[in-house]
Amino acid sequence: MSNQKQQREIDKAFEHLHAFLDKDTQWRERFDLFVNRHIDRVALQRAQTRDAVLSALFEGPYRDMASKYLYEQWVTGCRGHEKLSYLDRYLRQSGWREGAEGRRFLQEMSLTDLRIWEVTDAVPGESISLRLYGSNDASVTVLERAASRDIARWTCLVSRVVSMGEDRLLTGGMLSFAPTDAEHLQQLRDSCPEADGDTEAEQFSTAAFQLWLMRSLPGLVTPPVLRNSDDESIAFCRYRFPLQSSLKNAQARLRDRPEFHQQGDNRWSWESVEQHGHASIVLGTLTLDNGQLVLETHSSERARRGIELLKNLYGDSLGQEIGVVENTESLIAAASEDNTAVDQDTLDATDLLSVIKSHLDRYYRGTLDKPTPMLDNRTPRQCAADTTAHPQVLAWLKTMELNGEQSGQAYDISWMWQELGLASYRQV
Repeated sequence: MSNQKQQREIDKAFEHLHAFLDKDTQWRERFDLFVNRHIDRVALQRAQTRDAVLSALFEGPYRDMASKYLYEQWVTGCRGHEKLSYLDRYLRQSGWREGAEGRRFLQEMSLTDLRIWEVTDAVPGESISLRLYGSNDASVTVLERAASRDIARWTCLVSRVVSMGEDRLLTGGMLSFAPTDAEHLQQLRDSCPEADGDTEAEQFSTAAFQLWLMRSLPGLVTPPVLRNSDDESIAFCRYRFPLQSSLKNAQARLRDRPEFHQQGDNRWSWESVEQHGHASIVLGTLTLDNGQLVLETHSSERARRGIELLKNLYGDSLGQEIGVVENTESLIAAASEDNTAVDQDTLDATDLLSVIKSHLDRYYRGTLDKPTPMLDNRTPRQCAADTTAHPQVLAWLKTMELNGEQSGQAYDISWMWQELGLASYRQV
């Protein structure tokens, strides 16, 4: 049977299952209570109302993921003192009417537990390679068109993987996590007891969803937008300018302008000036530092105004500005931190890549010997030398690699696995 025909039978089986549910006049009310139970604990911990969380979740980008997961857990679980799930009842009463592929898919979904998987590879638009978390088993290939298009290696999934003859499929109700959550999920799975009439599997299903929601909620519930006195969005901007001028001359030019007020030997405040000539609002700061001029502001609009003002003030003696973002991916900024004035107009692509790679090599090699909060303030080398700490350092490595892929950073950190003696864990 073709994959398309198989999918049509599966889709039709779900339509029939939903029609079966609709015959129970109380199922929607019970399902709402089931959803609220998953939501309420997280809403309480995040100081949000239930309605705010529900609105953000089901009207936001994760609606389909949350809906499919909760629906699947609802139909596959037993409620209260019931001995059969909705899915098992449907299969007993009407499953014989389904096509062979649709019936088999529902049967496999009923028999298969949620497991914790990690993505080891993907063929966009075709399949995903998955391995059970914490195992050294070979990866299995799962046919999956949609998720395979943008899923990254080392992403952690909580999902059912069902066998359909020689093929394996995801059931659709899945949650995605960062690698750093994998060990926590494993601990949840191993420690969830039966409680409130729920089985261990159902307890894990609920705990996994609540962890996922805790991770996702900051991006779902829109925080208040911080704005400055000019009604501009707050953004912390920092720019460096190579300055071909003596310190004395640079200071003199700043003193000649009413916008700038000296706060120390080499530090100045940039303030707005009203028509009557008195300074009012601090717009930013300037620092003269080792032949460079540093401008710092709290909005992109002010940064643009400041750059224009300084260029008019210093003319040709002010070099090309370099925008600095205070994180490790600020590649051009890193070059200026080494007190190297980088003229982006004269660097060709090869030179620029060399500057970038040199910085990243130094940065990542340095991280191997620095205490890391994710590793309980131990260094990656210390954790690599301690087999009991391998799960932590592996999660750290996978997170570094995953973040690099998602940010589009074309830097290969596979040498770090080798450097730490953990390359065997990377084999898939």
